[in-house]
Amino acid sequence: MTHTKNNSIHLIQCISIFWRKHLQDIWRNVQWPLILSLWLLALVLGYIGFDKYFDVYGAAHSPLDLLYASFQLFVLSAPIEIGPIPIELELARYLTMFVAFYTVFTALMVILDEQVQSLRLRIIRDHIVICGLGQKGAHLLTKLNESGEQAVVIECDKNNDMLKTCAEQGNIVLSGDAQDEKLLRKAGVHKAKYIVSFCGDDSTNIHVAIISRELAIGRKKMLTCIASINDPNVSQVLGALEIEMEKANFFRLEFFNIYDIGVKTLLKQYPPYNDIYMNPHILVVGSGEAGENLLVRVARKWRSENKELSKCIRITLIDKDAESKKRSMCLRYPQLENVCELVALQLDVRSSEFYQLKLLFDPHNHDITSVYICLDEDYLGLPVALMLRKQLIDKKIPIIVQTSQDSGMVTLLEGGGFENIHVFGLLDRTCGPELVLGGIREILARANHEEYLTHKKKSDVNPTNIHPMIPWEELPEGLKESNRLQADHIGVKLKAIGCGIAPLNDWDAISFEFSIKEIELMAEMEHERWLGERQNGGWKFGSTWNMRDKISPHLIPWDQLSDNVKEDDRVFIRKLPAFLYGSGFQIYRLK
Repeated sequence: MTHTKNNSIHLIQCISIFWRKHLQDIWRNVQWPLILSLWLLALVLGYIGFDKYFDVYGAAHSPLDLLYASFQLFVLSAPIEIGPIPIELELARYLTMFVAFYTVFTALMVILDEQVQSLRLRIIRDHIVICGLGQKGAHLLTKLNESGEQAVVIECDKNNDMLKTCAEQGNIVLSGDAQDEKLLRKAGVHKAKYIVSFCGDDSTNIHVAIISRELAIGRKKMLTCIASINDPNVSQVLGALEIEMEKANFFRLEFFNIYDIGVKTLLKQYPPYNDIYMNPHILVVGSGEAGENLLVRVARKWRSENKELSKCIRITLIDKDAESKKRSMCLRYPQLENVCELVALQLDVRSSEFYQLKLLFDPHNHDITSVYICLDEDYLGLPVALMLRKQLIDKKIPIIVQTSQDSGMVTLLEGGGFENIHVFGLLDRTCGPELVLGGIREILARANHEEYLTHKKKSDVNPTNIHPMIPWEELPEGLKESNRLQADHIGVKLKAIGCGIAPLNDWDAISFEFSIKEIELMAEMEHERWLGERQNGGWKFGSTWNMRDKISPHLIPWDQLSDNVKEDDRVFIRKLPAFLYGSGFQIYRLK
């Protein structure tokens, strides 16, 4: 009975998603022209039908009588007393009944919108709650709507311009403070699969996360809460604490910093250097949150790839406060000066002095290999990019302009002979479901699966079938979740050997190594965790692995496993320092 009910709910959700993804916008655009057309068609059919009807029965009638009788069809009181009835009139009767009922029903839905919304809130489940409809929330919501996800929005500003559009897209909108427990309960947080808090300040987002955890107690499914933290340093500290903490099986907390995720994505798409340049020279214009994050990440990447530090990477920073920014960064990142030759040019890009500057003709700067423009004001990015491009000797050197949105700048550059200028819209590229809902654990889970595939290809051993040999994107959701749960357990393992996790301050932390004894202990703990996860999921022991029937030959104690199978868990443990380093964290030993 329960299985049938769940299938029915799933079918309804699939139909609902298909409707919102493929049909809702189309219907919204055509419904009233279509209804008007049906009204006119019904009148024409009624007019023709009544003309024939009155002729058959010899009733006197004028054109006004026919028109009046046709209008009476819409109130279901047309003068039809005997039959037979002409086919045109028969069609008109049913057509008018349909359009009349649809029009009345639609009007009632508008009038009773609040009651309908309350009913939808009672029915909805496995949805996504978004707190705060600012730029980040609006971008995420648009992407969710495009993918057919159900969303409930909580917004405190009743004058927010996005609210009307949000409701028109079929989302449920609640007005009020997201820190109100009753409002969060009304939004169905206890039934949701995600809650994303994009409110204005960090403390509000943290408070929303605390309340959400309380509401999630007793859930059978995991509720994932994503709290936006604007301060990157606070985000890193909280992220380290969250990885380190032992997790509840009903609640997962992630912290989202748009600059951290955005810059990481930008550098992945537009790498700062490649093998062509043996001595890269990076120019960074702007030292705000994005500019500083980018500069530090480039230097840290260089350090991890050049452990002997036989040469430094050259970075030139242009900003109106470049000197003070440089001093501040060198104090907060002591290894920065050992890793890179950092030159600070104190210039305001809005000043005439900047545009008169022959920066790139200076012998010290003629070898620039890539340019990143990270200015707070979007409108300044393109003029600066064009000016720098004009000065560059090599017109193929990539110039990346980071803006809040792609806007029309991309269209302007396309086909204009500016192939080396690229626009990276921070909101467009980072506020999609994959990056916002993924979080640190998603990154660690993906990295683990990729390392597993690499290990299996190198080892020349048949896969253990704990995970299929397929890319992350093709993995079944159940196996993706297994990788996420593995990431959730990292802090427990490290605590068992007297280690903790902190924001990355030591750029040599990638070289951290566990002892053989520590590796063996944590690998066994990982197997025991996996064993419990599989048994709770209904898996059973069998000689042959079968995913469909949930049978695995590895549901046995650690000491009974072959060494090849044990090695899979050891590889994950050995790679932990590198996994965490890539996400901005380091392992340290507790005293």
